Amino acid sequence: MPATEVAVKASLACTYSVNLPDNMEIVDVTNAADGNGKYISGTIVSFMASFRYAATNVSDGINTLEPDADGVYMVTVSTTDINIMATTTESGNMLNLTAANSDFIAVDGDVLSGKTNHTIHIADGATITLSGAIINGGIICDGSATITLVGENNVTGATYMAGIQVGGLGTTLTIRGDGSLTATGNYSSAGIGLSQALDGDALGGDIVIESGNITAIGSQCGSGIGTGAVSHATARLGNVTIKGGVVKTIGGFDSDGIGVGCVYTNESTNEVGTVTIYDDVDVVDASSIKNGESIIYMHGDTDVSASKNDYFSIIENGERKIIYTGNPISDVEAQTYTGEAITPKPTVSLGSLNFTEGVDYEYSYSNNVNVGSSATVTVTFKGDYAEFGSVSKSFNITKATPTVEPPTSANPKYAGACVALVASGSSNSGDMLYSVLMEGGSQTAYSTGIPCADRAGNYTVYYKVEENDNWFGVEEQSVDVTVELAKFKVTYVDEDGSEISSTDYQYGTPTTLLVPTREGYAFVGWYKSADFFGEAVASIADDATGALTFYAKWQELPTLVNKGTVGECFEISSVNQLYSFAALVNGVITASQLPSGYPVGSNICGKLANEIVVNENVLDDEGKLNTVTEGGFRTWTPIGNSSKQYTGTFDGQGFAIKGLYFNEGSKDSVGLFGYVGSDGKVENVGVEDSYIRGLNVVGGVAGYNQGSIANSYNSSSVAGGDNYVGGVAGINVGSIANSYNSGSVTGGNIFVGSVTGVNDGSIKNCFAKSGSPVGLVSPAGVAFRDETEFHDGTVAILLHNGTNGYVWGQNVGTDAYPVLSNTYDAEGNLQPGVVKFNLEYVLNEGSNAANAASTHSYGTETELPIPTREGYAFAGWYENEDFSGDAVKTIAAAAQISATAQTVGENTIWTKKYYAKWSFAYTITYELNGKDAINSDVDNSANPSVYLEGVELSLAIPTREGYGFVGWYNSADFSGEPVSSIAADASGAKTFYARWQEIPVLAGNQCYEISNVEQLYGFAALVNGTVSVPADMPSGVSICGRLTKNIYVNGSATNPLQSQLVKDADGNVTNGTSFRTWTLIGNRSKQYTGTFDGQGFAIKGLYFN
Repeated sequence: MPATEVAVKASLACTYSVNLPDNMEIVDVTNAADGNGKYISGTIVSFMASFRYAATNVSDGINTLEPDADGVYMVTVSTTDINIMATTTESGNMLNLTAANSDFIAVDGDVLSGKTNHTIHIADGATITLSGAIINGGIICDGSATITLVGENNVTGATYMAGIQVGGLGTTLTIRGDGSLTATGNYSSAGIGLSQALDGDALGGDIVIESGNITAIGSQCGSGIGTGAVSHATARLGNVTIKGGVVKTIGGFDSDGIGVGCVYTNESTNEVGTVTIYDDVDVVDASSIKNGESIIYMHGDTDVSASKNDYFSIIENGERKIIYTGNPISDVEAQTYTGEAITPKPTVSLGSLNFTEGVDYEYSYSNNVNVGSSATVTVTFKGDYAEFGSVSKSFNITKATPTVEPPTSANPKYAGACVALVASGSSNSGDMLYSVLMEGGSQTAYSTGIPCADRAGNYTVYYKVEENDNWFGVEEQSVDVTVELAKFKVTYVDEDGSEISSTDYQYGTPTTLLVPTREGYAFVGWYKSADFFGEAVASIADDATGALTFYAKWQELPTLVNKGTVGECFEISSVNQLYSFAALVNGVITASQLPSGYPVGSNICGKLANEIVVNENVLDDEGKLNTVTEGGFRTWTPIGNSSKQYTGTFDGQGFAIKGLYFNEGSKDSVGLFGYVGSDGKVENVGVEDSYIRGLNVVGGVAGYNQGSIANSYNSSSVAGGDNYVGGVAGINVGSIANSYNSGSVTGGNIFVGSVTGVNDGSIKNCFAKSGSPVGLVSPAGVAFRDETEFHDGTVAILLHNGTNGYVWGQNVGTDAYPVLSNTYDAEGNLQPGVVKFNLEYVLNEGSNAANAASTHSYGTETELPIPTREGYAFAGWYENEDFSGDAVKTIAAAAQISATAQTVGENTIWTKKYYAKWSFAYTITYELNGKDAINSDVDNSANPSVYLEGVELSLAIPTREGYGFVGWYNSADFSGEPVSSIAADASGAKTFYARWQEIPVLAGNQCYEISNVEQLYGFAALVNGTVSVPADMPSGVSICGRLTKNIYVNGSATNPLQSQLVKDADGNVTNGTSFRTWTLIGNRSKQYTGTFDGQGFAIKGLYFN
């Protein structure tokens, strides 16, 4: 029925109401209600639907409430009344026992669940269901009844009552279902049957158990199923029939599991009817059965008591009797052969009675490996079920279908040897057999061996597995296989060990190796070992097999600058690059070996970037071949030959090539260059510490020169077995200029020369050491100079002054011979060479400044330092120790000074000496008479502070802003004549006084403006040349002057000159010395030619007498 709304007025006390709708009731509280039925805060109130009612949509007005498993709801009292709202409806047959508040009668169709302490009566003829019920007040059947079991149920009788008490005589209690029931009697009463009969007779009807898992327990003197205790009365139960299920009965003291309870007096009667058990039962486990020998055993409708053991298994242990039907071991399905022991574990159970492996039983096996029907699994019971003994079941083991891993194509590659066609297959049943059929051939017989192929082609490989005792066979199957010619990896490795690339080559096919390129290098070839041992390899043979590795050998190329332009040229900075340049010219390196765009051939351009040392110490201290280390020298390959004449331009850029070694007495055209063609050009290069020996046409720079050689030299040993041997060139039909040879030249005939063996060309400004070979005819253009002239810069200057010979230089004293400049400006232009001389100063107790020039370079003026010596003045540098000749202040740029040689240890040092001359010095004091002594406005820096004894000294003219210099005077009053110099024979300290004359102000238009008497006198002095002024100020007879005010020379406006004159009788002025005498502007020799503008002003008081 619908919820009832209850209006409640809140209590003013500290207790609060919990108001329930109709058909709901409180079942428990944690604090008792007060007199008004209210509860204090914190009280937990439990409530549920009334018996035979159900509640839904339960809430406290705010929250929806959920029941527990028993249908109980709970709220906690706070500080307000609680109004519970719910929808309640009649529950019908679904009865929650928890809500029962008294004993009641269950009627037909009722389903009981929950828990109650009340006693439940079952109406006569009613069928009820126990579904998870706990009944502690017992069940009493008011007549015949049927109980259906669902879930787990527990019934305990009320005091002195059976757990389930059957109806009277003629009634039947039937129990069935899939659930379980534990029924326990109370105080000497049966679990299922009759209560004790102590105060009167107890008579009951039949009991029929059809199914379920039932445990009946008698209390004290009560039976499990049957009667209770009897005293002075009669207890008689009808028949007990068990048709199925699992039934376990336990009687009390001196009572039966199925039967009767104990009898207290002899006057009592205690009986049970017939016990019948059907073979559909799972287990009947009774502590004892009354009149057990009279049990009727049924198979369907047939009494099989006489042959019960054919239908039942009966175990007796004292009074305990266990009866069960069927085999507790489930059937075992046929098992498939595995090659190992097969151990199936069938289910062990009796109806709903389950057993636990290891606790209640164990498995054992026999004949359980091979195929057959004799395999057995045995279950041996133990523990509480040890009485069951051992039970066995047979099962079949059948043949297994093999697991086959089929063979797969081995992806065979033929490389000259028979190759397996497949990767072997496998089977767990035995050997796999193989047969093979090649396309166009015939199939081979089966065998266990893996077939192989001895050629490339298409094959079919057949395989099968034969049947045996335990395994089925596998019918013939096949796999197609294609055999290809084998391919192997070829790896190309660079010199540094890094991989260039890799690819495959095919067996049976010759393979040409790739030709790589590398910027800055020429490819020499591929080698099988990283140390390049053996011959280079160009291809892979057709019978080669296996992975191959080839190592690239490279030859470093000179750096190609200005690539692809007119100025394209190889820049050589290392030994290997020099050899590569020769190989490029001589055709040893071809275009196919070069990176794209690299030139090759006899006309390529080359230049040195630095000095190149091919071998060290090729020559000994005497200039001969150093035989001690000769075996370790790298042999030189001359650049160019008769078939590959060098026709390019080679610029050594002032650097030398050292350590060339060529020692083959049968070879012609030998040198740094073997053959320079008509368009070839070699310049600015030196050949040092080298040994060059051939047969004919041998030269230091070139064997045969048809082109031009300039600004080059040889200081090495050149030798020829026959003719045409020269220090610079063996044969010259071109031109040689500004070059020299200082090395040894030897030959077997008369055509041997220090510069060239034979000359049929032009030689200009070339030099050789005196005494060296001249040749058949000394060619014009070769000058022979002694050793000294090579050392002291003479030859260097001559070379330097030759046509385009500016690159020559020499650090005299350091460089034994002329050297080439290798210095460049910011634009990369080769700078001139310098002939440099060492300077030595003989200071004669003086000292030089730290920055005093230590060398003099020919072509550059060198200023000699001014040394100092305390108490003396420097009188000059002299080339002679006796100070003869003139003193030297600077060394002229074009001067070729004569240096002298000195031996210092093992070295010869060439120097030029200069001797310092000293004179005693006297001090000069200048009284400048400037503005004042502290803030002088006079510049007298041009005058020295000392003068030297014996040396005439001219005094310089100082300057002063706004004044002209009149002269130096010996006295402060400027008496006497001005002094312009100190005589050579003067001695002692001197003091000179400067006299000044104020001069007019020079205006912007270069005209002097005169504003006072001193400026007027100064203007006259400027015209007359009696004062000196700086050169940038005008002076002389043509200068301009103008007055800016009236000027009184003598007298004044109030006392003019005329009034001051005193004259004698003859009219002569007698007081003239009182007046300043005027100096006339201009004279006969200084006629004034300028412009003088008085600008309207007057000059007054002039006195000239």
